[in-house]
Amino acid sequence: YPKAELAGVVPFAGQPAYKVVLTAPDGDAQTRYYAKDTLLPVGIQTVARSQMGKLPVEVELSDWREVGGIKYAHKMQRKEGPQTIEVTIDKIEIDPQLDPSTFALPPEIAALPGAKP
Repeated sequence: YPKAELAGVVPFAGQPAYKVVLTAPDGDAQTRYYAKDTLLPVGIQTVARSQMGKLPVEVELSDWREVGGIKYAHKMQRKEGPQTIEVTIDKIEIDPQLDPSTFALPPEIAALPGAKP
């Protein structure tokens, strides 16, 4: 973003937040909110282009927890037009050991001609 502007401290998601307006080279703007006390990102407001035209989008980030020395939001709520999507993360693991069979092709797919593991 070639232009970033601090637009003051405003209430967002029930807390005081720094409001930062970012402007892209094409003129589209995105507003981001950072908690005043922790400086963690708490929200984004923008406009999405879709087949229905332009829709306002608001994302709220919360439930920040430390995992392996890094803080991650464990809850995200996205409002896009009349629709709301909520994502809740129960657990984050850093570099877990995965069983190689997790990525094996199902037998019915492996049996197809030309299937490669």
